Amino acid sequence: EPIEKKVDEEAADEIKKLNLPGINFARKPERFYPEGNLAASVIGFLGKDAKGFSVGRYGVEGYWHEELAGSGGIFVGARSAAGRLISLAPTSFKPPENGSDILLTIDRTLQFKACERLRQGMEDYKAETASLVIMEPFSGAILAMCSLPDFDPNIYNEVDSVKVYNNSAIFNAYEPGSIFKPITMAAALNEGAVKINTKFNDSGSADAGCKKSIFNAGNKKYDEQTMVGVLEYSINTGMVFVAEKLGKEKFRKYAEDFGFGIKEGLELDTEAPGTIEILSKNKEKEFDCYTATASFGQGITVTPLQMASAFSAIANGGVLFKPNIIKEIRHSS
Repeated sequence: EPIEKKVDEEAADEIKKLNLPGINFARKPERFYPEGNLAASVIGFLGKDAKGFSVGRYGVEGYWHEELAGSGGIFVGARSAAGRLISLAPTSFKPPENGSDILLTIDRTLQFKACERLRQGMEDYKAETASLVIMEPFSGAILAMCSLPDFDPNIYNEVDSVKVYNNSAIFNAYEPGSIFKPITMAAALNEGAVKINTKFNDSGSADAGCKKSIFNAGNKKYDEQTMVGVLEYSINTGMVFVAEKLGKEKFRKYAEDFGFGIKEGLELDTEAPGTIEILSKNKEKEFDCYTATASFGQGITVTPLQMASAFSAIANGGVLFKPNIIKEIRHSS
């Protein structure tokens, strides 16, 4: 019967010196994560299935389990009643295959520094969760991805809640609010619906067919502004004006083209698509309340990865790269 698991080498040596009858040792392979919590939500962990077999869970471990695990060898033959191999009986042998090594695009230094800053911010603002994505806009390579609270994959079973296994940067869709405004503006500028010097006179409220009028944060009124001012002062009513000029159908198409409402296809387990379904309601109308509120990021949901990807497209001049986190797969020779 197993008495203790994961006994360290020094303790095992001391017990062996005692020459205790009936006490034996068995070495077993064990996945070890030398960086502990660092990038745990990206990496995932090696767990057990219902039959006790090792299986990758979450992150890279879950998505790439078969490639990482390789396969065991198989020998098929026949034995005699005495237990000896019958040499004349047919046999077959399939040699074992080592698993592949997977190199990520993650920059270790950026990952450590960024996640520590995020952890401090989470404590300062007493937030329940926090996530962060740093992406190279001209390639889509993810240089850092943090999800807090996190866990140590070496002791993954000691967490308070299994929710910490989920990578909130790709799994938790949320209502983006004002950070969605540049997406709406980019679409309208690209379509020529507005120009950067287009004038907008802000009365402090907008009637977009909603049950209640739409107001700016703090009920502020900004009078005459250009589109630059609408973004600079984050004017809700100004974004309603922009979305109305763009039109509902084009707005919905641009939201999809920016990658919202669909999974990015990142090679991690598990990802959520978010939702922009409200932009498909009232198809007979060119503009409605749903479009108005979506223009400043309300009524729709996105993931942090989707926002990083969309802003990267704005930063690089309009090319939406597929986010990627796998730099190289090194197959066993």
